[in-house]
Amino acid sequence: MVHLSKKFASLFMIVMLLAFSQSAFASNMGTNAIGIGDNEATAIPLTPQFLPFEFYLSNSTDLDWYQWKNESSTHQVMWAGLNSPSNGNYKMKYKIKFVNGEETTLFTAVPGVENGYTYFDHIILPAGATVYLQISSVSFNSSDRFYSLRFNYY
Repeated sequence: MVHLSKKFASLFMIVMLLAFSQSAFASNMGTNAIGIGDNEATAIPLTPQFLPFEFYLSNSTDLDWYQWKNESSTHQVMWAGLNSPSNGNYKMKYKIKFVNGEETTLFTAVPGVENGYTYFDHIILPAGATVYLQISSVSFNSSDRFYSLRFNYY
């Protein structure tokens, strides 16, 4: 009986130790999302939809990159819209990487053109090409740093 209770106590102790330890694979994004989509290589894949994708810049030098590849056999016409935080000013740029490896330079959207939205419209994306969107800060306010991004094609 004593031998069984020692095993139970040992097992209970191991379970308690593991229950309150942090996994080696766990991550804590907290209030800073540094390292997520900060460059082309780690660009966040976009799913075309009309509903906005909401995220935030961690600080005034943070960049957020997004990408979408036209996997159809024909060209697609795409658009993207950015709504900056109420007390901040963000800008959006885009570039296209073609199937043959060539790419455009970054093009900057005109800010706040329509209802406060910064947007690109009628961007023709050939079959197999990838578009990259970059979000950055012109003026940053840490108390309100969330933005919404809309992206779709037609």
